[in-house]
Amino acid sequence: MNSIRWVAYLILAGALFSATPCAAAEELYTYGVHHPVYGEIGKLVYGIERTGITKRVTAELRVAISVLGVVVYRYEADSVEVWRGDRLISLQNRINKNGNRIEVSGEARGDQFLIASDAGVASASPDVTPPDPWQVKGVGASNVISTSTGRVFHVQISGGESVMIPIAGARILARHFSIDDDKHHEIWLDGRDVPVMFRSVELGDAVDFILKTPSERLVQPAVPQAQAPLPDRADR
Repeated sequence: MNSIRWVAYLILAGALFSATPCAAAEELYTYGVHHPVYGEIGKLVYGIERTGITKRVTAELRVAISVLGVVVYRYEADSVEVWRGDRLISLQNRINKNGNRIEVSGEARGDQFLIASDAGVASASPDVTPPDPWQVKGVGASNVISTSTGRVFHVQISGGESVMIPIAGARILARHFSIDDDKHHEIWLDGRDVPVMFRSVELGDAVDFILKTPSERLVQPAVPQAQAPLPDRADR
């Protein structure tokens, strides 16, 4: 199940150790997790709470794959990240992968960001980000923290073209971005920079996270009359 790896890389940047980490968030977004062979295999709940220039982001991911009624793969992660403006202030992450537990945490200190994991303590530049699709705003290079190992790696973001994609029976006008490190990933953002879908492609399989709620995100935005309709595509 290596194609689930980006589940941790792409969205989770810390751990909130309560049973319902997103309950107090002001904004809640629920994504279904879809595998091309096993169908819908889980759910991601993403929450945002804002206080002035401070933003607290929580995520709760639950993935399980069953074969003949027997769970053969289970991945659970709970997270919290705190931002002050555009700078990451802290993150914590707790993962349970088939019974194996992993913890990664980090904190801004002066002109660096310190990261603690099973491998020890490492430092990164202050502009480092978690692998969170909500942080994708445009093209270029970025330094990203792996929330499953604590290592810092480089990604290249390209694209930004407008496309029409079908989601939950609606047609969404979105900007499409590609993210590449040693793997290939894709993100579709709506007009408010909310990811309506993101995808990991590995070993030929595309695992999709598709926005299910809030339902108003699934309403087709108005297209200016002078603009010709864009072709239907999901960039598969």
